[in-house]
Amino acid sequence: MKTPVAFLIFNRPDTTQKIFKAIRQAKPPKLLVVAYRPHSELICVLNHHL
Repeated sequence: MKTPVAFLIFNRPDTTQKIFKAIRQAKPPKLLVVAYRPHSELICVLNHHL
């Protein structure tokens, strides 16, 4: 895979885990993870080169 991926996470840990496993298998060159708490409060932004 050569396409960067943006992964938005919101309050569903089981779904998040399944999707993250699929992203890990695809091995994108860049991964942007954005996690929100309820009420759309930004709590974490992680930009990681895989």
